[in-house]
Amino acid sequence: MDRNHVMWAIVFEYNTPLPDRPRERYLRNIEHIATTQSRVIHLDGISASYDSFVDGEYDEELLGERLQPRGPFYGVGEIALYWPQFETITFSGPQLQTVFKAVDAMGGIVMLHPREWDWDSTDPVELEEVVKSYSNITFLFHGHSSYMQYLLLPLMDKYPNVFFTYDVIYMLVNGGLEGAVGPVMPELWPEVPTDEVEQFLANVERVGMDTIVEWAIKDSALWFEERPDRIIWGTDLFYWAWAEPVSDKFADIGRKFISELPEDLQEDYAYGNALRVFGRHLIPNQ
Repeated sequence: MDRNHVMWAIVFEYNTPLPDRPRERYLRNIEHIATTQSRVIHLDGISASYDSFVDGEYDEELLGERLQPRGPFYGVGEIALYWPQFETITFSGPQLQTVFKAVDAMGGIVMLHPREWDWDSTDPVELEEVVKSYSNITFLFHGHSSYMQYLLLPLMDKYPNVFFTYDVIYMLVNGGLEGAVGPVMPELWPEVPTDEVEQFLANVERVGMDTIVEWAIKDSALWFEERPDRIIWGTDLFYWAWAEPVSDKFADIGRKFISELPEDLQEDYAYGNALRVFGRHLIPNQ
């Protein structure tokens, strides 16, 4: 963050209630979180806790211990509904309803990565009911461009608590939308990774940052025209992307994208929208 002049971030951490993740590890994480709350808003991530979440182990007692005001977390997420292990999870089902009730009570954040939907299915209908019913939750979505296009823009027209983080990773990988650059994007990621970092950097160089950003600007033009107040910058770093050369390249691409936006939208996307909505959760240094 210091190297790339990032002042603060929203981060989700996996603290799943599993036998191979004993409570001692969770308590160590709590100590770490306490030292970073002036710059990091921590969410309790559950994407790695497939069985425990499906089995209902994220109950009121556990969430009450972890969420504010008793615990260090300002919400729950990322909830990665696209994982096949979450196939049986529904928005009206007990697992998610327990999370929504707990986060709504403390006025926190739920970060969601929707599953690949048939847009005529009942999932969008159930989701709208959740967004409407739990108005104290700030719903932060991320994922493929199609979610924003077909799912979130209609919700944003009705509900003020819906936001989308347009991540650099989705500027690199075509989110399922057709486009002139689309077929090139998957080639950024090596099919058989030998040295992922070097291969990634070489592929970005080959495709070109100008091409990547040009595609992303076209991809997102409608969103910024209709809802520029609901979109925030993000990275969605993962695994080997935490390596310094890769995270630095993510920052470079993000800044180039920001520079190509209309000037009156640049600051809001870069930090203004995020600070306005989520900044209240930052704890000043004592």
